[in-house]
Amino acid sequence: MDTNVVHFIGICGAGMSAVAKLLRDSGWKVSGSDQGFYPPVSDFLVQEGLPCTTPHRPENIPADTSLIVIGKHAKLTPEHNDEVRRAFELEAQGRVKIASYPDILNLLTAHTENIVVVGSYGKSTTTTLLAWTLTHGGCDPNYFIGAIPLDFKANSHKGTGRYFVLEGDEYPSANWDSSPKFLHYNAKTVLLTSCEHDHFNEFPTEADYLAPYQKLVRQLSPENLLIGCVDGKLVDKVITDTPCRVVTYSATNHPTADWFVSEAHDTESPQHFVIQRRNGDAITHTIPIATKLLGEHNRQNIVGCVATLIESNALTIPQIQAALGAFRGIRRRLELKSEHSSVLLYEDLSSSRPKAVAALHALRQRHPQSRLFAVFQPHTFSFRSRQALEWYPDMFADADEVLVFSPPELRGLADTEKLSHEEIIASIRGGNPLPVHVVRNAEDILEILLPKLQAGDVVVFMTSGGMEGAISATCERVVQEFPLP
Repeated sequence: MDTNVVHFIGICGAGMSAVAKLLRDSGWKVSGSDQGFYPPVSDFLVQEGLPCTTPHRPENIPADTSLIVIGKHAKLTPEHNDEVRRAFELEAQGRVKIASYPDILNLLTAHTENIVVVGSYGKSTTTTLLAWTLTHGGCDPNYFIGAIPLDFKANSHKGTGRYFVLEGDEYPSANWDSSPKFLHYNAKTVLLTSCEHDHFNEFPTEADYLAPYQKLVRQLSPENLLIGCVDGKLVDKVITDTPCRVVTYSATNHPTADWFVSEAHDTESPQHFVIQRRNGDAITHTIPIATKLLGEHNRQNIVGCVATLIESNALTIPQIQAALGAFRGIRRRLELKSEHSSVLLYEDLSSSRPKAVAALHALRQRHPQSRLFAVFQPHTFSFRSRQALEWYPDMFADADEVLVFSPPELRGLADTEKLSHEEIIASIRGGNPLPVHVVRNAEDILEILLPKLQAGDVVVFMTSGGMEGAISATCERVVQEFPLP
């Protein structure tokens, strides 16, 4: 390439924005375009000075561009997007090279010690935990995170250290490349959280979903390391078929786990628990942990982090303890939005049933006497698929009331495969003896929720989308009407 000018089509994706920053920090001139985006990624782009033009148009592509990175969004194809069509025309003329962001990460990870976190849940938090702990310990790692951390200025970093920590996704790499993203990341260590069947639109059967994970671990070498969570569904079908060393972990005192939690107190803030390492009948490590994070699912994330770092001889136990005690988490993962209100409002991504159940259970454990209101939007393909109908009946067992926000329009699911708003609500009502409300906009939420609230209540917004501004609108009103004394 004659010039180092790169253009990102779909730059507001969490992964795309992170890779855009990595290339910018590697000396590239970056431009980008997107539409229909929202915080926190849009705020991140402004913070980092990464330009984003909207809407998509062919003229968004700078004349001196040598590389175009195109996101995986279903609408980012030549058939649906004029800017993408122009990109492929330029490639056909030999004027640019087109790549996916996994292609870029493949190049950036060619000469580093790569720790790749994969699984159906917990990836973003565990990746951030590893990157933060290594950073706090003075290692200056490279990292790539598919979410916005609270403790870092950005979700990616070009470091000077030997480690590169990456969140790995089993989803296809691009609209023209069906290979899983994480296969591009030159993994040396893999941390596997779970293999619970998800993304039904891409993986119709359980076997389809397991196949990318099985391929990933088979590619590891005998000198590599696989850390597997024995709490995670179907993990046993993956970790038994690899040539590398395997170490297991659990958020409980699981009898087959090498690393496990021997005792826990999660009703306190911070929560305290003890991690131990067993070797046969002997206990080789006993590590007390204090963390600001809520819930058993975060204990699981932390045990995976600790096991990876100690098994890799990356940091000492005191370094790990100090870093974990200071860690605040990531945006949209049980993120407290109302520090100055007597009603607590949280936001959680909740993009699948396991994540939603874990979030609600963590809030119930932390606030056992509070009324818990869940404002839920079935935003993902998984929640909208007819295969997910069985997810709903007991999903809100830890809530007191549920408000179900209208789902967005989705490409990629036929009408016969897609659950309607009404069907989802009927399924929730059929399995829960609690009030379930239909909401279609922010005004509906305010009209239904505000008259019910009183000091000490807890509200959690559960969506992987923006909920059409309802989250910020509700937070603003609640902080006004329920200020701390």
